[in-house]
Amino acid sequence: MIVAHDRRFAFIRIGKTGTTTLRSVLEQYGEAWPLTAEEFALYNRNIPAHHAREKLGPDVWARCFTFSVVRNPWDWAISNLAYNQGKLPFTTPFHPRKKVTAEQIRELRDLFREHYHRGVTWSETITQKSRLSDPDGNLLVDFVAKLERIQDDFDTICERAAIPKAKLPRLNRTRRKAYHRYYTDETRDLVAELWRDDVDAFGYTYD
Repeated sequence: MIVAHDRRFAFIRIGKTGTTTLRSVLEQYGEAWPLTAEEFALYNRNIPAHHAREKLGPDVWARCFTFSVVRNPWDWAISNLAYNQGKLPFTTPFHPRKKVTAEQIRELRDLFREHYHRGVTWSETITQKSRLSDPDGNLLVDFVAKLERIQDDFDTICERAAIPKAKLPRLNRTRRKAYHRYYTDETRDLVAELWRDDVDAFGYTYD
């Protein structure tokens, strides 16, 4: 989370959604919220919105313009599989020239449930929406940008956060095939099932 108290904004990070790029600009105006060792173990740097609100306090949270970025779930799943290869004992490791398997998708689901966000008190923690919501599923942030249109949405963020507009750099990008190339009909439908909340909440389609 990046917080700027003077400008009253808070950026809630979700991994693999262009956070490195946004952080490079936003840290000119705010600072990363310090984490305890326990929090870092639970969330890495990506504190979910409900916990961020608790840390800031409801009054400060209400005064801040709060925002985050999400990504097409099918693309997000591939990025997360690639990022975690070599770190986890996937039964069938991600391969950049092969299609993903249903087993890999389920292992990614289990990773989100069992490793990341263990401090969340409700069970469904595998979606991007859950990381921006309260336990009842209500979104807690004021604005949700999309990685697929990030420059236009960042212009909106700048206006609402009262910071100068800037052209975003292209940082930490990886070269992979378009996400469609990694899916079979089975795995496409499995992602749609497991990440249904993201598909419905943010209007994503497999196209």
